[in-house]
Amino acid sequence: MNHDEREERRQVEEWSLNETPEGFDVSYITEYLLEGFTRCEEPCISRIQSGEGACYCVRQSFPNPETYELYKALKQESAKIVALTILSKVIPQH
Repeated sequence: MNHDEREERRQVEEWSLNETPEGFDVSYITEYLLEGFTRCEEPCISRIQSGEGACYCVRQSFPNPETYELYKALKQESAKIVALTILSKVIPQH
C-alpha cells in the first residue's frame, strides 16, 4: 500500500467517525434530491480505493456516512413517490 492509499484510508476512517452536527441543516440534502448529486469524473482513484459510498466527492458533500445513507434512502423514497404520482395520473380511477 502506498502513501496515497494510506492517506485515502485515513481520510475515510476520519470521515466515518464524524458525528452529525447538532442542529444539522438538511436543506442541502433536499437540494441534492431535487437537482441531483454530482460525482467527480471518471476515472476516480478515490472511488476505486474507497468504494462508491466513501469516495472523495461523497466525503466532501456529506459530513458522515449516516448522512449519505439518509440521502440515499430519501432518494429511493422520493423516486417511489414520483412513480406513484405518475401512475395515479395515468390509471383511470372509478
